[in-house]
Amino acid sequence: MSRIILTAELIKEEEGGYTVYCPELDIYTQGNENISSWWCRV
Repeated sequence: MSRIILTAELIKEEEGGYTVYCPELDIYTQGNENISSWWCRV
């Protein structure tokens, strides 16, 4: 079985909310305080 391991860097924004950065795919996504509801489309 093949697998991929990804890293997610959680960055708190000054104006509120968060940005998540995935360096392996070089993508960012933003959201509010409800981090558990986030997901990423590639």
